[in-house]
Amino acid sequence: MEQMNGSFVLQLGREQLCLGGLNRLHMCVDHWDVNRHSNGHWEMHMVLEGACRVEVEDRQYTLTEGQGILIAPGHYHLARAEAGSFLRLCVCFVTKTPGISAQLSSRCHGSVFLEADARRTALGRQLMQEQTLSRPFRQTQTTALLTQLMVDLLRFLDISENPENSQKRDFHRTLVIVDDYFETHFADAAGEEVLAQRLHVSRRQLVRILQEHYGMSFREKLVHTRMDYAAWLLRTTDQSVSSIAQSVGYTSEAAFFKLFRRQFSMTPLAYRNRKQNV
Repeated sequence: MEQMNGSFVLQLGREQLCLGGLNRLHMCVDHWDVNRHSNGHWEMHMVLEGACRVEVEDRQYTLTEGQGILIAPGHYHLARAEAGSFLRLCVCFVTKTPGISAQLSSRCHGSVFLEADARRTALGRQLMQEQTLSRPFRQTQTTALLTQLMVDLLRFLDISENPENSQKRDFHRTLVIVDDYFETHFADAAGEEVLAQRLHVSRRQLVRILQEHYGMSFREKLVHTRMDYAAWLLRTTDQSVSSIAQSVGYTSEAAFFKLFRRQFSMTPLAYRNRKQNV
């Protein structure tokens, strides 16, 4: 990291993050009541003590000690203090080159909640201490702490040092999350919104991902996963068809029969007899 035009520039390989100078490094005590607004830079807010509330467009967050939030540029947000005192750290930054910017945008659609992390909290408290005490090498120490804090943030968001490899890794990561979700939630009242949140994408983007990678809609993928598991149970167990229908998420046996027949062109009992006699 070097100092440039009053700002800190964090160099990460070929990528740069420009952090506002000390005038953009905020430590706020007991108040954060601001009007609804948006900014042209990224904002990371972390609560070091107490609690406060943030609304980012249609999402609401209550942040307690150690927790934080990353807010993307151009997204309207509103902050309110909770009851009692609190201490908050804010770091504002912009990206200097496209690589990290693209990755940040793909990870953060408006805002990302940051779980409490002992290391980030400790770094935040050290930064606060550096700004409240006048000690030798204050700027050097601030630079070092900011570097560590931002690297921890980028690691949490799984940002790649090599942007050219990020698309391939994102593709693999997306498929792992999608497959895991359907394999573990197919019998639940699975919903598009939950999966979209896990991928940090909108529902419209989720529709595109499923069509591009699986050639199916969310419901088609859900039914396909359920029928595949039901077929496995028919082949390997003696469970009744009624029990299997319930196991894969259907309270109506008639609905299960209809969907199973549509996928395998035969009834569940005919499928079991054919497979067990092979």
